[in-house]
Amino acid sequence: MKICWRGTLLVAAMLLMFGAPRRGAAHTGEMAFLDHLYDSHVKNSLSPGATKATTDTAVVREMGSLFGLVQTKTGRTLLPTGTTCDFAEIADGKLTVGFTFPASLKAGDLTEVNLENVGAVLTHYFVNLYGVYEVKAVGRFATAKMDAGFVGMEKLVTPAPALPPETKAADGVPGPEYQKLYRQLQSQAAAEPGKAFAGQGPISTSGQPAGVLSGRTVFFGAGHGWTCNDTGNGGDGSWFTQRPFLLSMCEDYGNIDQVNFFATLLFNAGATVVCSRPLGYQTNEVVLDNEDSAVTYTPAKASWTLSGTDTDNYGDSSSNNMRYISTAASETATATYTPNIPEAGFYPVYCFANASSNRTSGQLYKVRHTGGETQVRINHRRVGRGWIWLGNYYFNAGSNSGTGSVQISNLEPPAGTAGYVIADAIRFGNGMGSITRGGGVSGYAREAECSRYWLQQSEMPNTVIDASSTDQNDNVSAPPRMAAYMRQDDGQGYNGDIYLGYHSNAFNGSARGSVGLITNAASVTNQATLAALVSDTLDTECNIEDANWEYTWGAYGSSTLTSAYGEIGTGLNSEMCGTIIEIAFHDNSSDAALLRDPKVRYVAARSQMHALVKYFNQFDSNSLAFPPEPPTRVRAVNSGSGGVTISWAAVAAGSASTDAATGYRIYRSTDGYGFGNPVSVSGNGTVTTTINGLTLNQVHYFRVAATNAAGESTPSEVVAVRLRNGPVPVLIVNGYDRIDRYNNVPDFPNNASGSEVERLRLQRNNSYDYVRQHGTAVANAGRWFDSCANECVINNDVNLANYSTVIWISGEESSGDSTFNSTERTAITNFLALSDRNLFVSGSEIAYDLDSLGNAQTFYRNTLRAQYVSDSASAYQATGVTGSILAGISADFSPGTTMYDVESADVLSAVNGSSAAMSYPSSSGTVDNLDAIGTWQDPNYSGQTTANATSTFAIVSSPTHQGTGSGDLYYDWGAGTRIREFNNTVNTFPSNSIFSVWVYGDNSGNTLRVMLRDTADTELFQSSPVTLNFTGWQQITWNIPSDASTEFTGAGGDGVITGPNMRFDSMLLDRNGGPATGNLYFDDATYTGLGGSSTAAVQYSGTYKLVTFGFPFEAIASATTRDQVMSAILNFFGTPLPVGIADWQLE
Repeated sequence: MKICWRGTLLVAAMLLMFGAPRRGAAHTGEMAFLDHLYDSHVKNSLSPGATKATTDTAVVREMGSLFGLVQTKTGRTLLPTGTTCDFAEIADGKLTVGFTFPASLKAGDLTEVNLENVGAVLTHYFVNLYGVYEVKAVGRFATAKMDAGFVGMEKLVTPAPALPPETKAADGVPGPEYQKLYRQLQSQAAAEPGKAFAGQGPISTSGQPAGVLSGRTVFFGAGHGWTCNDTGNGGDGSWFTQRPFLLSMCEDYGNIDQVNFFATLLFNAGATVVCSRPLGYQTNEVVLDNEDSAVTYTPAKASWTLSGTDTDNYGDSSSNNMRYISTAASETATATYTPNIPEAGFYPVYCFANASSNRTSGQLYKVRHTGGETQVRINHRRVGRGWIWLGNYYFNAGSNSGTGSVQISNLEPPAGTAGYVIADAIRFGNGMGSITRGGGVSGYAREAECSRYWLQQSEMPNTVIDASSTDQNDNVSAPPRMAAYMRQDDGQGYNGDIYLGYHSNAFNGSARGSVGLITNAASVTNQATLAALVSDTLDTECNIEDANWEYTWGAYGSSTLTSAYGEIGTGLNSEMCGTIIEIAFHDNSSDAALLRDPKVRYVAARSQMHALVKYFNQFDSNSLAFPPEPPTRVRAVNSGSGGVTISWAAVAAGSASTDAATGYRIYRSTDGYGFGNPVSVSGNGTVTTTINGLTLNQVHYFRVAATNAAGESTPSEVVAVRLRNGPVPVLIVNGYDRIDRYNNVPDFPNNASGSEVERLRLQRNNSYDYVRQHGTAVANAGRWFDSCANECVINNDVNLANYSTVIWISGEESSGDSTFNSTERTAITNFLALSDRNLFVSGSEIAYDLDSLGNAQTFYRNTLRAQYVSDSASAYQATGVTGSILAGISADFSPGTTMYDVESADVLSAVNGSSAAMSYPSSSGTVDNLDAIGTWQDPNYSGQTTANATSTFAIVSSPTHQGTGSGDLYYDWGAGTRIREFNNTVNTFPSNSIFSVWVYGDNSGNTLRVMLRDTADTELFQSSPVTLNFTGWQQITWNIPSDASTEFTGAGGDGVITGPNMRFDSMLLDRNGGPATGNLYFDDATYTGLGGSSTAAVQYSGTYKLVTFGFPFEAIASATTRDQVMSAILNFFGTPLPVGIADWQLE
């Protein structure tokens, strides 16, 4: 098929169709600055999937004709002024658009950025519209004949500046047999890692494993990020995201969250990991350079040679030097970097060293953290001159070289090449953005900024970070230029390393699925194959996994898409292959929901690691093998003789390209954060081991990883014991498995829509280590315990009858995951039927799941002795009821920086012999005092407003009901009948409340409705109408649970208010006769909670003893309070104490 449209359109006709081009249009990004043209014409005249007429391509030419006319607010055009669009044609799935450029162009007027942006705009608007899979821009200069001379636009552009040459030492030699070398180098028995759950981490390691990607450097980029409209290029210095906020996400944030999953899986497979944006989530930072006082040397600093200054070293012009020393067969020299950590937490750690051919092929970095010492080797013969990620580790606050440092050693690799060891810079944490481009710093974490600024802070040359015009355009090619700049030739060849760019896609809300990108602006060897691999592997694995997801995986229709992509073209400098993976469409509601789900992000990251393995197998004879998945059914049990027996289920091969385990590693910890000191066992069927020699009466934590020749899995959940030489009375069961988008961390970056962004930070979603809060409290109460996953109870791996007390962790496990399935309910019922048995269960969704939804109402009421009252207490506090076992104890479970948000704690009532043990307080507060305009919009902002444009909204000082101001809505009806006065950024408040707002009536007879938005599914509800038949102040109230309401909008919602919180969205004013103009005033919007004195926990003492919480125990913020609560409960149970302590207490 071929569709072609040629000829000339009068500019006058074009302007009538699109509107006159205006200088200073409010569009910050070149790629999106024609949105208003598309919305006003293309989207309204054509629908995807419709039969296309031959003249449909006129739309392409019409838009193309404006590329040299319509300007951004800084006066830039997409193509040079004077450019015309001559034709647009479709043939064989390819859209070709021809441009004629003015003969007056000079060098630099037409750049790679122009080509990139033209391709991006045409691809964004027309690929799905016409069902094509390639977009090609061709051009000619005006001096050419009118119907001849078109060539690929890439041949007409001025190339970006060349990268600096690689650093070569005079006495350097190539690295021998690079792939074999690395497999030998990283197969040391003592160098094994532990990882974070679901691929985000590694939280803490004991060394990087040998794996299928050993010897490879994987460079990757996370697209977009906060960007400055830099004043040096005519901007105003403001900061913006390159992609919009919609559907609770923004691609600029989604990409950085995605690569954090990817980085861990690469590390587990043996790869060296380099990202163009910082990894981990740590806004604190400490950077130590080689001459800092916190860096100490052995035997002495003088024994390490100080280099001269060189811009390839870290530091400013007076300190960009480094120290070096030769390797030795046994360690004879070290450089120890000991930071003063400002705050305890997980920190990404990076190294910086100038790469050259006289380095050792495996420089040893020893990261010392609370879990022990991690050893990672980096080959600075082949990668350097930038930050290289060594992993994420837990450090305590302060300065401690034993548990908080990085030591560089001159111990030569067991196999490989001797050479120099470099001591330059080490970084702990990422920090806040510190780059200013004329308008001050961004105010955001470095991770949230685009790659250009991380690389600028990393002291990369202008040829990497400033190869174009604006900062946004610089950012397109900065990641691949970083890869080419940091990569050094060590004999690995073109297919030895690789680059992958992470993005998500957008069209018009209808398209779904993934696609790999190919550039036609440069020739990149093997790129078409790589692009198909990343997309096909992603789709294959997602289609296998999506039975457990909220939506099935979507299909795009093609594995690849071809256009001009500056990120994967000349910037790679012909040094390696690269592509972009567009994971899914963030403007499609189903895809956006999946992109906000950590389960989906994990599978997406795993698929990309698998795709790279396939690439290296095809083009570099690498093994086709894949790391295993993590073990399940993990338990830790006192052996009875001072040891701990750790057991788990065997890990088989999976259908999504995961191989079976051939061994396992059990990692240990004394704080539950940092893990190390692994014990390794061989064989897939070896699923238990006993560890002896541990300290009695101390809490010991464990997690298990599966291993094979391809690498190591992410780890299991954490289990723990308090060790004793005898029987143990308490079993802690972790039944909290839920991980989904509903527990993501909300972020509210400053943006025009006031929209939130859901962040996929697993430590705040489900960290699978809540045995730590429970176990510490049990130990502090003087008792001992074992622990296990709830699947161990289901599969009879652990017998509850062996314990007198069971503590069951349910967290926010809900109906979708089943808080207690039938097997668990039977086990608990049988356990409590035994004599002298006790159960403590906590969680915020148990009553809702079992009682409200009717999934196990009899069990909840008759066994757990509680009854469901409501799904949300509208409170984050609970207080012990007078006379109960918890009297005098107040617990606060407000969300902090390390715990998930318990936004809807269950409200209970005591039944069947139980009594209230804790209660929630009532709550009230201000929603908006209307003393400031904030983000209240003009009445005409809303599409529902039909009144005259002269209607306004402002804050006035009189009349007021309270405070210093009130909202003044001036209405001028004209021919209209409705005004919606809108503000979607006012504070949220509990749904279980009475909402009120004071209104100064004008006795107009018009009707007024309050509009509130359900934060659970974004439905908008309106109250019953109030007739304005009064003058002066009157309070309008809405009892949200009981008063009538109507759904105003919210397609896809459930039609009822279900979320725990609401947002004051707008006031809806309808004309009902009365005057043509007038003023209506609003003030003092408040809420009063309806949860007063509602039950938070119950206690029962009968044939067994029981405590049931309506909120999770681990969410209690204060460790002291957790200790008080646990001690009171265990004392109530009569859980055995050591004989000496029991006797003392009896006295």
